[in-house]
Amino acid sequence: MAFIQNRDGTLSTPEAYKESLNWEGGDHKNEKIEIMKMRVALRPIERRAFDAFMASDAVKRYVNNKQIAEDKREGRKTLLENSAVQELMRVRTEDRRLQDSKKPPLKDADYRLSLTSEGIVISKYREKQLRESELQQEKDRTAAALEAMGGRAPDTHSW
Repeated sequence: MAFIQNRDGTLSTPEAYKESLNWEGGDHKNEKIEIMKMRVALRPIERRAFDAFMASDAVKRYVNNKQIAEDKREGRKTLLENSAVQELMRVRTEDRRLQDSKKPPLKDADYRLSLTSEGIVISKYREKQLRESELQQEKDRTAAALEAMGGRAPDTHSW
């Protein structure tokens, strides 16, 4: 009789080994996993942004891309909806943070969603924040390079 060594180092029969793989006796079934939609109560400003995004041509092209197999296209719309809701929740949190610090609330345009070429859902507000941080990083790199080459001292130091 042949024995198979389990992961924990013990020996067992082939039948017992197959049964230990999973509760179905080692037979792996190709069951389809259904993607669940996020259930979030959106404010009117968020609902308008969400509806406009889902009705856009970019979303339609992304969901109905003919180069992707039909069975892989099924969950794309749900995944995109979930990503859009998550992005709107990020913007809502940022809006609350701004209002708590006595700054004006975000405008409708800041909630507008777009789809990047990589398939990432991003709001105009976050896009603007990323652009500003990239500009600041570029300024910092330039100042560091000038200082390293013996150029002018950066503005942050007082000599």
